[in-house]
Amino acid sequence: MPQRLYKDDEIKMIILYLLNELDDAYDFQTLSEIIVWDGSISYFVFSQCFGELITTGAITKIEKGEEFEPEFVISPIGKEFIKEAKSTILS
Repeated sequence: MPQRLYKDDEIKMIILYLLNELDDAYDFQTLSEIIVWDGSISYFVFSQCFGELITTGAITKIEKGEEFEPEFVISPIGKEFIKEAKSTILS
């Protein structure tokens, strides 16, 4: 069993990194399945961190109409968070 991740900042960076690497917008269900698939991050912690990233503007929600689920992409703010984290890690 993989080691569980509990630190919100680490989980948020994983979410942002994933969104940064994806070429398209994805719905919440698909993103949650990708992140929690191995059990290292719980669904509830993922949901909380994801919501906070939306609130801070690091993730942008794209509405596709009433019959479709909204999709999400990384925002310029989220890209800046990743850039800052990389520079901190590498220094």
